[in-house]
Parts: sequence; C-alpha cells; structure tokens
Amino acid sequence: AIPEKWIQLAYPLFLPVGIWLASIGFIGAALKELNIDTSKNLVQNDVLPLEIQIIEWIENQGKLTGQRPTQREAAQYFKISESKVSRKLAGMKFTANN
Repeated sequence: AIPEKWIQLAYPLFLPVGIWLASIGFIGAALKELNIDTSKNLVQNDVLPLEIQIIEWIENQGKLTGQRPTQREAAQYFKISESKVSRKLAGMKFTANN
C-alpha cells in the first residue's frame, strides 16, 4: 500500500503538474499557428538562392507598393538579420560587376 504521507504530498501537486502539462500543448498549438503564413510565401522559391529570393521580393514589393522596402523589412520578411541581408545584396552587386 502507499504510505499516507506520500498521498498527502502528491495530491496537492496534481493541479500544478496538470497545468504545466496543458501549457506544453497550448504552446505547441500556438507555435503551429504562427508558421502557417510564412510557409506559403517561400514554397515556390525554395530552389532559388537566398540572394535571388531577396532581390525578387524587393523588386516585387517595389512594383506592388511603388516604394522599395528597406533592408530591415527584408530581414523581417525572411527572418534573418539585417547584416545578412546586406551581405547577400553586396555579394550580388559584386558578382554583377565582375
């Protein structure tokens, strides 16, 4: 049989442990919902190098809005750092000049 002291110790822990386990499920569901929108924009460009994806996105946004987006906006869209966007664009300019 189970000692009474164990039951007295374990019984109050059921609620916090249950809440903790439920929170794992809710966090997983929330993260799944966040990824829905980003995947459909990049599916068709998965085979292209990131540099070309960035340039095409900037050009398309410029045509749609009449104003080219900043490197910060490109970094937010592609979920990378601004410095990486800058390096990728600089690398494309360098290869275009040679």
